[in-house]
Amino acid sequence: MKRAPRIEIGTKFGSLTIASEPILDPDHTRYDCRCSCGAVLRVTAGNLRSGNTKSCGCWRVQQMRGVSLTHGGSNTRLYYVWHTMRQRCSNPKVAKFADYGARGIRVCEEWQDFAAFRDWAQSAGYRQGLQIDREDNDGNYEPSNCRWVTAVVQRRNRRDTQSKQAISA
Repeated sequence: MKRAPRIEIGTKFGSLTIASEPILDPDHTRYDCRCSCGAVLRVTAGNLRSGNTKSCGCWRVQQMRGVSLTHGGSNTRLYYVWHTMRQRCSNPKVAKFADYGARGIRVCEEWQDFAAFRDWAQSAGYRQGLQIDREDNDGNYEPSNCRWVTAVVQRRNRRDTQSKQAISA
């Protein structure tokens, strides 16, 4: 059986890059390939050359998600923070609305878009375990009034705590 010419390490086929010397078996020549997502898989030379295999499968998943996915953060803690922040400021059916939206506290126009909020959060030091805090409790959720703090600092910046501190001063 005559074999096709060897494929060089580093050659790209779609999202796959050849990462090994050929692995020869009686029926097929196979190569270990690294996908652009980082996965490694073994693919026959015929499937690479024909274009039948272009990724580890991540490409198809991304295409399917791309139909409805706009920012890729829906299942993250940061998305939950953003979503609940917007809800308590705009949805009268949410229990905390009385403490936020009913008092006139709003989320700035820029942060109506999750991607913009995520970019700000990352540049402002967001990490797991921190909470969003408004430095001025009567101010809006906006970059100039927000920061990321621990739960202890967050509890100190409550309206009832500030009122007690003002009375005792």
